[in-house]
Amino acid sequence: MTRVSKLTTTHRGHRIEIQRFEWGYAARILAGEGRFIVASASAFRALADAFAIVDDWAVSSGPTF
Repeated sequence: MTRVSKLTTTHRGHRIEIQRFEWGYAARILAGEGRFIVASASAFRALADAFAIVDDWAVSSGPTF
């Protein structure tokens, strides 16, 4: 049996989950009612990409807190 684990953190009030996905890792950004998924070859890259997306949202829509 394969055990699946995930890294969970928050960035600017958005919950981000990183877990193994097919050829690499996927970052799931849980933002309000919507979800956004980013796939990447490394967990660190997926997390960095997720942070960048949340930062872009913050700049375009103002503070989220």
